[in-house]
Amino acid sequence: MLKSLFEYVVGLSKANVVTIDGTVYTDKPLHLPEMPTIETLRTDNLSSIVNFIKNAGDADLNYLDDTVQKIIHVEDAGKVNLYSSVCNEYMDRQKFMTAEWAGNKFPSGNKFPFGQFMDAEKFNILLQTCFMETDDLKVIQQVVGNLRDEAVQSYGDDGVSQSVTIRTGIATVGQVRVPSPAKLRPYRTFLEVEQPASLFILRMREGGQCALFEADGGLWRETARKNIRNYFEFELAEMVEAHKVVIL
Repeated sequence: MLKSLFEYVVGLSKANVVTIDGTVYTDKPLHLPEMPTIETLRTDNLSSIVNFIKNAGDADLNYLDDTVQKIIHVEDAGKVNLYSSVCNEYMDRQKFMTAEWAGNKFPSGNKFPFGQFMDAEKFNILLQTCFMETDDLKVIQQVVGNLRDEAVQSYGDDGVSQSVTIRTGIATVGQVRVPSPAKLRPYRTFLEVEQPASLFILRMREGGQCALFEADGGLWRETARKNIRNYFEFELAEMVEAHKVVIL
């Protein structure tokens, strides 16, 4: 208690500054005062960043000259930041804008729960709302949409793919092989760029339960980042070529 009080009282005293052979020494840590910064704008799309760079210019940033570069940092598949280059003697950067894909803000119940089994009806609804249409998706929707309640109780499984019984007519049934792995394009990044395709394992079990498991080791993230960089390089081609915009 007394030690803490003593340290507090000592901390209130003025720092002693001594210069020896041109080097400055102090008996206390010194901190630079915080410089005023602009408020970071937030958006959920990439086009807002492009419009800001093209139209805002330096009119709203009159303390910067035209030689100051803008840095676009593709932090992740769902997040992009726009910074200035070093803009003052304190080596600060200004963060002008942050774009975060709207899907990152969804409650967990509104995103596709990969790796979790669910009933066929919920599974089919999520397939239609969370994925772009592909040939494999159509097959999966057909299988799941016509799956008989008792179908998966006696299915064929070779460890890679499964075959189940589905309705093929009003009163007829037929065997169909479930595509697995399937190439699908879930919505996982900004809508201005192409959604990366990746492989998924589809599994079914008793009671018509279905699940999708990711099978690309997360490689889709790098594909998405590349797509985002390509988008900015196209939209800001002249500024990138003039080295006014740097994309990381």
